[in-house]
Amino acid sequence: MEEKRFAVTVSDGKQAPRVTSLNITADSLFLSEVAEAVPLVTNKVRTVKLRRNRVTGLGISIKGGKEHNLPTWLRRFVALKGAELFVFQSPPQSSRDWVRCDARYSLYECVLRILHPQQYLDERQFCILISTADAGNLYLGGETREQLEELQRHWFRATCHAVLNLKKRSFGCTFEGSIVVLTLDVAEGVTLQDNRSSKELWKFRFSQLKGSADDGNSMLKLHFHNEEAGANETKELFCQHLPSLLHTLHAFLTAKLALLDPEYEAIE
Repeated sequence: MEEKRFAVTVSDGKQAPRVTSLNITADSLFLSEVAEAVPLVTNKVRTVKLRRNRVTGLGISIKGGKEHNLPTWLRRFVALKGAELFVFQSPPQSSRDWVRCDARYSLYECVLRILHPQQYLDERQFCILISTADAGNLYLGGETREQLEELQRHWFRATCHAVLNLKKRSFGCTFEGSIVVLTLDVAEGVTLQDNRSSKELWKFRFSQLKGSADDGNSMLKLHFHNEEAGANETKELFCQHLPSLLHTLHAFLTAKLALLDPEYEAIE
């Protein structure tokens, strides 16, 4: 990491704030009086607050990210275990640490994307976005591109394991004014049944699903190819748990594609 230099405002809480030079390198952080104009790295401003910690020495916290649509970076560790994603403040050392994690998510309710440079929120490189069904997005930065690609490979395999162990999952929906149950099944595909009578209303294989569209709220349109009619048809559903349904559908499609890949090792 090359040395980066910032102009910051520093105050001890008693005296008036003064402009100071903050220099950051790979292994040091130091303050000095401003002898000359310090160019800003960006035209966006953050307030940097330094505080002394008796145990760990000098700590730094950065504010202003929310006000200027910039991320505030916190050191976190992610781990994949079974069918879940775990987030920690420090690497787990015992079984108790796994219970005390900061957050945990079902893998089949998450989607991981490696971002392109034009999608980064600030100057930090090697970032990913993990979209979750119930907690919004997790924006994370790694050390290298290879690290992200390794995480992506493990994520892909763990998601496939999770789906094959889950086998199927159902969601309560509304279809043409009636309460129905939409079931995603690894072996059978996508099935819709009447909630009261359990009568099958329609059924398609995953390979017949040609696309989808949603309103980001509750409405979902699934575009299937009807082989008997030789044409595509659209099924419109309403689901109160749309993010969970969409993420689970994505996970099931990922697992089905993996099973069709001749280069993919057996994961049963």
